[in-house]
Amino acid sequence: MVSHLIGIVQEFFRSRIKTYAFIFFLLCLASFSYLPILINIDFPARGDWDHAFFTNAVPFITIKEFHQFPFWNPFYCGGFSYIASPESTLFSIQTIFSLLTQDVITATKVNVVFHAFIGLAGMWLLCLHFELKFFSTLVAMGIFVFNGCMSSQIGEGPLDRFSIFFLPWIVLFFLKSHQKNHYVVWTGLALALMFYDKGGYTFIFTVLFLAIYSAISSLLRRDIKFLVCFFFVLLFWVGFSAPKLFPLLTTMSAYPRLTKPGHAFDILKLLHMYVFRNPDPFGFLPRPFNYWGWWEFNAYVGIMPFALFLGGLTLRKYASWCLCAAIFFVISIGNFGPWSLWALLHRLPVFNTMQIPNRDNTVFIFILAFLAGAFLNEIEQRAKNKKGMIFLVAILSVFILVDLVGYTRFVFQKVLRPFPLGDVQFSKSRPFEQIRMPREQIVSSGAWSHMYAAILQNKGTINGYCRVPFKRYAKAGQDRGYRGEFFLKEKNGDVQLVLWSPNQIVYKYDLVRADRLVINQNYDRDWRVQGDIKTESFRGLLSVPLNSGKGEVVFYYFPSFFLWGLCVFCFTCILSVVIVRKNLNKARSGS
Repeated sequence: MVSHLIGIVQEFFRSRIKTYAFIFFLLCLASFSYLPILINIDFPARGDWDHAFFTNAVPFITIKEFHQFPFWNPFYCGGFSYIASPESTLFSIQTIFSLLTQDVITATKVNVVFHAFIGLAGMWLLCLHFELKFFSTLVAMGIFVFNGCMSSQIGEGPLDRFSIFFLPWIVLFFLKSHQKNHYVVWTGLALALMFYDKGGYTFIFTVLFLAIYSAISSLLRRDIKFLVCFFFVLLFWVGFSAPKLFPLLTTMSAYPRLTKPGHAFDILKLLHMYVFRNPDPFGFLPRPFNYWGWWEFNAYVGIMPFALFLGGLTLRKYASWCLCAAIFFVISIGNFGPWSLWALLHRLPVFNTMQIPNRDNTVFIFILAFLAGAFLNEIEQRAKNKKGMIFLVAILSVFILVDLVGYTRFVFQKVLRPFPLGDVQFSKSRPFEQIRMPREQIVSSGAWSHMYAAILQNKGTINGYCRVPFKRYAKAGQDRGYRGEFFLKEKNGDVQLVLWSPNQIVYKYDLVRADRLVINQNYDRDWRVQGDIKTESFRGLLSVPLNSGKGEVVFYYFPSFFLWGLCVFCFTCILSVVIVRKNLNKARSGS
């Protein structure tokens, strides 16, 4: 399957030399544009970068230091299932980079640049699929990757949004699946990679885009094959995503985060944020924009790209794209009435957990970028003076790319404020403890959380940021009622810690009478004890009843739904290999 994926790239370039030159060019472009991120590569940064470093550090520390699979996260708000968290990056490319570089901060920043490369490459190949010419492709690629939305989101640190860079690959494979059935496998796999990458909003809106595009294309062409392909794509996505999806569904059902549909946004102001630069990212935002951070409303693409996009809306052969663009723009306006698209969507499961509609602008800008490139390509093709038009198109393309790259670097330089963390290395010899961090310490570095520094000291942050609305029962040392990281309820003897790790904790006890051992971590039903004893919740904390006498008790965490998910994943992988190989052999025999 890997050799087939390489062949997908090579079929556009016909030679290995052109393929390698193409890859080198895009790597250089991504690295140069994101250079402010790579400067001080091993330093933390402000905003939500701390939260990204923390969530990426959990699997790295659990695997490297404890040689365990990161099922449980004891460092997170009193303890929570890591495998069932929407913010888990265990199965993403990030974990591979962390283990290769042996440094979470460096790996996270390299991963950002790598995703930019993925986005550039995917957009390039998608445009070539539609036979767009070089400079038109350059424009589409530049708008998609170097727009103000992505630079602002990445600069502030919500690194779940860069999973949008998988979208061109998803769309490319999906379009090819209409002709070659085995591409539904590749589409499902690419969608799963986005999901594993903390996809969140980008993943949900990507699925919505595929659904709308499939429905519109099926209606326009009077052919339901797009809808059939979409159905099978979802099936393969479920199969590839099952190890995270199944535990996550239990979390969402147990702790639903229901939200209100929110406000409507002024259309002219929304258009303004696409057309004009924001010279001061931290500047004042008018209502209702000021309820959210500045990074939510900086989506600069420029006047010329937006004008090209408007021209692209007139291209009948891209009617499906045009209608999708209109729908996503109307969604981004928000709740302007009970029958607005966003209000209707917000009544549906999953969508009713989403807070702000214009987070769909990552998908909208993707459509905008493609239609802008398509219209520029149309101008070039219809021109009577070919040489003169090619020259003008080249000048315009280079101007747009330079403008967008320049603004991307400007935003990064403006908002990225690295600060030295000090020579703090994780050591499991430090005893684990839960802490409650003072507000002054949290914001001292300009970050919205301070959990990464805590995890390096083997400490769990009870008042850390969390998207899942679960109750936190664990206590910190300064909290009323704190009795230690483990204790006997009735003090009927002695208990000693033998081994501590994220997924396994071992104690020795000597009791004169029966008692209850309580651990200062939130209870979860997937915590188990070796033997016939069952774990129980004691005031929301993990506990187990013990009989009198001497003994040893071994706690271990293993989510049952993960095992089911793993079985489905393995079956899907085997089925995918069979389907891809069968179709490739069929294609070879046919040729």
